[in-house]
Formats: sequence, C-alpha cells, structure tokens
Amino acid sequence: MPDFARLERTFRDIAGSLSGDVQVKLSDGDREKLIRSAQGLTLRNSPMCWPRRWSPPGASIAGAIDVVNTEKKQIIRKSGVLEFYPASESLKNVGGLDRLKDWLIARGQAFGDRARTFGLPGRRAS
Repeated sequence: MPDFARLERTFRDIAGSLSGDVQVKLSDGDREKLIRSAQGLTLRNSPMCWPRRWSPPGASIAGAIDVVNTEKKQIIRKSGVLEFYPASESLKNVGGLDRLKDWLIARGQAFGDRARTFGLPGRRAS
C-alpha cells in the first residue's frame, strides 16, 4: 500500500496532467483530507476515483471524499474478503474518559501540515 507521500505525489501528477478546462484548486488542508481518504487503496485503484469528482464546477471537498469512500467500498465489496464499515462514532459518543479524550484531542494537533510547519518531526498520521 502506498504511504501518504506516495499518494500525494500521484495526486499532484494526476492534477498536473488534467486538461486545461479542469483545474484542481484545493487548500493544503483539503488536499490532505482528500488524499487521506484514499489511504488503504492501491495506486492502481486510488487515482481512478479522484478525477471523477474534480470535473464538476464547484465540487465540494466533502463530496470528493464521499466519492473516494464510495470507490473504496466498491473495491472492498468486489474483493469478497473484507467488509467496509464507515466510521460513524466520535469521541462525543464515548461516555466518560474525559481525561483520555482531552489527551487524544491535544495529541491530534501534533500531526498534519500545521505541526510540520511548526517544526514537529515524525511521520504523517495514518
């Protein structure tokens, strides 16, 4: 499976190769969210679902991520080995454990582009 950096290079390659009437304009944060949504897919599978969402004018990042997740579900379903269950729970649904939840929220800030810009080393969160 490709890591985040490899998926990001592939995303940039595809975005750079699109025809002039299709432009990819995403903030760094939105691009990261879209690429993260494709994690778990092979390079062969992940790029095929991105351009489908780039072409409609005014396409939202949430819609693009939905397209990637739909593609992921179909690929998993076709494998016949795994099942896809979307994450529908959040920390708000967990009773108690307030100190642990606070720690997890604070620790989550140590990942992503903002943390790297600040100077925190380490790999990207999976």
